[in-house]
Amino acid sequence: MTNFVSLLLFMKKNLFLLILLYFIVAGCAKIVPPSGGPRDVTPPKLLAAIPPNESVRFSDNRIEFRFDEFVVLKNINSQLLVSPPFKIKPVCTVHGKKIRVRLMDSLKTNTTYILNFGNAIADFNEGNVLKNFIYTFSTDSFIDSMQIAGQVIDAFSLEPEKTEPIVLLYDYFSDTVPRKVRPLYVVRADKSGSFHFFNLKQGQYYIVALNDINNNYLFDLPSEKIAFLDSIIVPCFKSAIDTISDTSITIRNTFFPDSLKLFLFQEQQKTQYIADYKRLTPFHCQIIFFAPNKTKPSIIFLEADSFLTETSKENDTIQLWLPNDTMLLKKDTLTFVFDYSFTSDSGNISLIDTVYLKFKGNYNAKPLTISSLTKFPVSDDSNNILLKFSEPIANIDTNKIFLTVVSESTTDTLPLIIKQEDSIGRQYVVYGNWNYQNKYKLIFDSAAVFSIYNHCNDSTGINITVQDKDYYGTILYTIKTKEQNLIFHLLNTNNIKIREQSFLSKDSLLVFNNLPPGSYKLKVIFDRNNNGKWDTGDLKSLQQPERVAFFENMIEVKSGWTIKYEWEIK
Repeated sequence: MTNFVSLLLFMKKNLFLLILLYFIVAGCAKIVPPSGGPRDVTPPKLLAAIPPNESVRFSDNRIEFRFDEFVVLKNINSQLLVSPPFKIKPVCTVHGKKIRVRLMDSLKTNTTYILNFGNAIADFNEGNVLKNFIYTFSTDSFIDSMQIAGQVIDAFSLEPEKTEPIVLLYDYFSDTVPRKVRPLYVVRADKSGSFHFFNLKQGQYYIVALNDINNNYLFDLPSEKIAFLDSIIVPCFKSAIDTISDTSITIRNTFFPDSLKLFLFQEQQKTQYIADYKRLTPFHCQIIFFAPNKTKPSIIFLEADSFLTETSKENDTIQLWLPNDTMLLKKDTLTFVFDYSFTSDSGNISLIDTVYLKFKGNYNAKPLTISSLTKFPVSDDSNNILLKFSEPIANIDTNKIFLTVVSESTTDTLPLIIKQEDSIGRQYVVYGNWNYQNKYKLIFDSAAVFSIYNHCNDSTGINITVQDKDYYGTILYTIKTKEQNLIFHLLNTNNIKIREQSFLSKDSLLVFNNLPPGSYKLKVIFDRNNNGKWDTGDLKSLQQPERVAFFENMIEVKSGWTIKYEWEIK
């Protein structure tokens, strides 16, 4: 008993020392995992393929790939391309460090097959991708060795298609082949648009490129883009520089430049229908058509005789503004009949739809808003500012609109004129006497403007900056060509059209003035049918899209400079 009491007294006096000793021992015993070192950036390495790559007299229906680390398959259904294509796609499964492929379709005799896994194979831990992994075999006694190479680009921008389209080969061609016939061979273009067929059988081929949205090797969706050549393509033999692994799996990494160009386009839709319709507010409706209309659709409003319409340039979007009738606007459903019939090469096409527009929920009226459609700064020879209102306007009180010079020394009010620009009163032009290098403010007092629905604006100010003519530059192009019916687009660095000019003469001078300093490029459209716009292609009539070309250099515009160029268009 005495010993026990002594032990308790010792522990009480030395409690702090015991606790400190515990943490020291625990800290020393803490298990710290070793550092992982540098991150693994190496893709999986193939150790073996069974049967080996480039096997001949192939008759198996199973293939196995063995790698040096655990692997995964990503998007295998879209990434794996088999050429020639199977009717039933192979089944690919992962087993640790192995990938097994089961061929579900019968093999053709005397044929070389290529399995291109694209970017489907990656390691398990870091996701490092084994890019463009290719496996080849032949049911014949040799591997075919002919090749075709080229590039797919967008027909209008001449830029590579971002969706990485597939390229297909056929042994005959008509307008129905890409829609109904499976190709003999298929490859995928890379991000630069470049494509390369390997191991082709000797012969003659027709070539098509396709933005294959549903991965079925057929041109069967209206949103898919297509490119084609209706002339014969003859493959050639080119020796390849290959990277060969220890087990003879060949990863070809050399692209052979070729003059073959495929221009990808989306056909103008011949089917027309109303794609979307909304009643945005009790008095504002919006109708969107699937494709542009050749003429403005006619509209019948069953509940009233009058209404206002705004139609887009392509006649594919219509804004409807209803009369300010309280009983009418309270109706939860309104009925419109749209007639967008047209005449085609095959005759008169009758298209009439009845649309029921419903408004759900409570509507809280918002102030009328005012925005400027003019890009600032403007040059000093511009005499107007274009404004847009959120609703059609019924009345403007010009005594509540002021144009002032913004400076520390003056708040002078300047004279101005405001006039309606469009037919329904949503766009107005403000005319003023601008002086260069001045800053102005266009002020709308509250209730300066009332819409046809009796909504008015809050106090609003729009800042306006005017530059001296010397701030801007000019580009002069002397065009030499035997072509006619040319359309020129001046683009900025974002490929947005800044100016457009057309002319019919064989030689002409293009003048682009009042250009802000910056970089520009010039594009020409060969307007084949002289309709004033770029026309896409058509597979049924085997019509290629209208050609475009770019001036070879970007143009740097500087303030006060006039830059002269000569362009010989062949």
